[in-house]
Amino acid sequence: FIAVPEITAEYAANPLIAMTPDEILAWIRESEPDYVPGTQVHYSNSNYVVLGFLIEAVTGRSPSKEIEARLIAPLGLTGTSFPLTPFMPQPAMHGYFAESLGDPLIDVTRSNPGFPWTSGAMISTLADMHTWVKALATGSALLSAGTLSERNTWVGLVPNAPVGYGLGILNFRGFLGHNGGIAGYSSWMLHSPDNKFTVVIVVNRAGEKGGTADPFLREILELFPEVVPAPAAAPGSNRHTGAAAPPARHRPPAGRAASARPPPPAATRPPSA
Repeated sequence: FIAVPEITAEYAANPLIAMTPDEILAWIRESEPDYVPGTQVHYSNSNYVVLGFLIEAVTGRSPSKEIEARLIAPLGLTGTSFPLTPFMPQPAMHGYFAESLGDPLIDVTRSNPGFPWTSGAMISTLADMHTWVKALATGSALLSAGTLSERNTWVGLVPNAPVGYGLGILNFRGFLGHNGGIAGYSSWMLHSPDNKFTVVIVVNRAGEKGGTADPFLREILELFPEVVPAPAAAPGSNRHTGAAAPPARHRPPAGRAASARPPPPAATRPPSA
């Protein structure tokens, strides 16, 4: 639904847009599928909205309560929340909407979290994202062995590119994690279970196209050739199961603060999960 031009334009013009998850779901129900299920792979925020309703149906509780109980509290993510209002904890990194450098900057820090909902409403800090991506990449503290194996079944997202996608996690040349984008923010968080290298980046300018964090990730990873595997076979170019691709020199894409240690806190919009 994020890619629908009229919805994107309305959200960009007014991040406080009065739209609810139920309205988004109704729009999804009215839409035609892009292809027969199981025949192709395409990343879609709509799937994460549907997942939010599945969480409610299966657990009888809201996604915010389930995320708090299962992830935020056990991992001690004190700066992370699933907001129900546009309020941002202070201090906060302001987000600005601008498609290109030089365009007028529009402050879109306050936005309606019910619009992206389970596809990208969460708030976090760089330090919490550093903790979260390591837990996400290894998975052993959160998932059973069977679920972890199923999650790490990679399907190619881009032809002939070293990018695979599992169940809510991206494999970029052996680095596991996710990127994210919403009006005013673009981000990456990646962790290599093999060499323990972690990178977390948040950029506070983004437009409709997103991806403003990507160049920063490329530049940062080029600084560490000793830990960044070289390009290898694309994960999931043929569907297969297993852990991250074996190390060899590599460099993925993304944008603003990389560190082997948690960076200082600041409330940000993190990568969508």
